[in-house]
Amino acid sequence: MKSPMLPADHQAAVRRALALGRSGDPAVLPELIGMLHLPSNEIQRLAPSAIGKLVEFGADAEAAVAALAPLALKARHPQTQQYALRALKKCGPAAKGCVALYYQQEGKCLISVHPTDLHELDSLLSSKLRLFGYAVGCTEIEAGNHEHET
Repeated sequence: MKSPMLPADHQAAVRRALALGRSGDPAVLPELIGMLHLPSNEIQRLAPSAIGKLVEFGADAEAAVAALAPLALKARHPQTQQYALRALKKCGPAAKGCVALYYQQEGKCLISVHPTDLHELDSLLSSKLRLFGYAVGCTEIEAGNHEHET
């Protein structure tokens, strides 16, 4: 999909998002958060990835969660959602309650779980998953096992 941005602006934003992510400087988090709103799927994938890296270097995890959670739920491109979910996982306890997401679009499911939210996912989705031959365990989802693991 083509970006609605001018090619020169798009390429400059791509280079900037990559550079900010590689910088390891937590102070650039606000700039990356601002990039989440640019009208380019590529930049909307690169910025969450960079944000996740910066959180590992001490960037404000709560600010990152506040910016990433809406993108993980409502991004216009599925890959953007996946990148936002991966970055949310790196936010640790700040992402509790935000990472247990169930998203269904056109018959496809995207499930991502923060380890502290597994019990909530288990109670909400295990019966539905059993209908399709899945059981939810403490650490993974197994196909073909109709026994519930705890």
